[in-house]
Amino acid sequence: MNKELREVRILMLGESGVGKTSLILSLVSEQFLDDTEDANFDLPAKLEPITIPAEVTLEKIPGLIIDFSFREQTDQDLVNEIEKASVICLVYSIDSEESKQKLSTFWLPKIEEIENTQFKSSSNFQDQSQFKRPIVIVGNKTDTDFDRNSPTQDGIIIQLVRSFSQIETCVMCSAKTLKNVPEVFYYAQKSVLYPTAPVYDVDKKQLTLLGVKCFSRIFKLCDMDNDGRLNDSELNEFQLKCFGVSLSSSSLQEVKSLLRSNSENLIENEITLKGFLHLQMLFFKKGRHETSWTVLKKFGYAKTLSLSQEYTSISMKIPDSCSIELSQKCYEFLQFLFNKHDKDKDGCLNEKELGELFSVCPIVPWGKDVHNTVETNLDGSITFCGYLSQWILTTYFDIKTSAEHLAYLGYNNFFNETLNSAYIGKLF
Repeated sequence: MNKELREVRILMLGESGVGKTSLILSLVSEQFLDDTEDANFDLPAKLEPITIPAEVTLEKIPGLIIDFSFREQTDQDLVNEIEKASVICLVYSIDSEESKQKLSTFWLPKIEEIENTQFKSSSNFQDQSQFKRPIVIVGNKTDTDFDRNSPTQDGIIIQLVRSFSQIETCVMCSAKTLKNVPEVFYYAQKSVLYPTAPVYDVDKKQLTLLGVKCFSRIFKLCDMDNDGRLNDSELNEFQLKCFGVSLSSSSLQEVKSLLRSNSENLIENEITLKGFLHLQMLFFKKGRHETSWTVLKKFGYAKTLSLSQEYTSISMKIPDSCSIELSQKCYEFLQFLFNKHDKDKDGCLNEKELGELFSVCPIVPWGKDVHNTVETNLDGSITFCGYLSQWILTTYFDIKTSAEHLAYLGYNNFFNETLNSAYIGKLF
């Protein structure tokens, strides 16, 4: 699947006769077109791709609805379409037990098989999750008299959700009455733009380990005074950076009221890391995925919860006659970081303080030998001069690593700028 999302490609799958084509037609025409009632209308086996204009979609990314039918297409066509899909709508008819059973006996295993094959055949991948498409289960024909609330029916779908982590949500709808038809395609787009699985474990009802790691980094970057809590000023700054609006006094109190159920969420009326993580979990529990994903994207995260290449790299063109050096802005940022983590205010960073500074990075980039190569005090703690000299050295020899570390440390969000402003070209 493409890392840079240019369109949301929605693939409609399911047994013949469940209403895939009718759902698409009902969305487009806003009426039910039926060849059994209208002699002048002939329902095709499948439709040509339908474009959803960017101006009516989430985040202004256009959608493309792909209809599929084994009456006109082959097994290889299915493989090709699944490999190109952003999201799959798996449709069954609530008045057809067979179409529902086929979800677990054919369609879901087939999707899994194709994705696993694609993963194994790829020579350029990071992890298997990038080949897993979100799936929306769609129960069509709610206009029928079938008892769709029977425990058996609910139980089967619930079991599917528990067994396949890719299933984002289930939507009951009717192409005939138009009930929830727009919602089918809304949730399909939402599952691509704001996926659940990387961040929130539906079964355990908690954030994933990777989700905790990402939000912990964000919390630490926003904790400007490094006291392990977000005070009102820090929380308001976080709100401004992510959503462009300040928190009103009543909104601030409302947020804190959600956290008072656990004394560890607030200390002296300030939000702890545990409280911050609890808030993000609540957003997913309440279906407000877009709120947490807005935060994640603002702090550089892609759908795989790794920092995006755009966030961690520079796009400057440096002539061969120039070297690249740290800018004055970058020196200001590095000094802020040093002062923030120099907890004992001795003008040096000891091993623990240095570890805390780099705790938002995947690894501590400076090994223990750094104490032998830069200026330290008598206790072996790195002085500010030694700290800067290591940054200058890293930048001179390995600009890519230097940029990645600055990104993880929050340079982009500190200045609300790209990493380009952290560097300048200088003639030899």
